[in-house]
Amino acid sequence: MLDESERNMRAIGIEPVEVLLDMDEFETYCAERGLRNDGGTRAEYVARLLAKQTKR
Repeated sequence: MLDESERNMRAIGIEPVEVLLDMDEFETYCAERGLRNDGGTRAEYVARLLAKQTKR
C-alpha cells in the first residue's frame, strides 16, 4: 500500500520523504501539548521535524 501511495504522489510531482519517529519523543510531544496520537498530530509533528532539519 505504501508503494502505491508513493507512486501516486510521484505521478503528480510530489517527492515523498521518509521520516523516522522516535515514539518516546512523540509521546512526550503529545503529552506536553494535550494532543491525541492521531494522523493530524503525527502530520504536524513530522512537519515540525522537517522544518528543523531544513533550518540547519
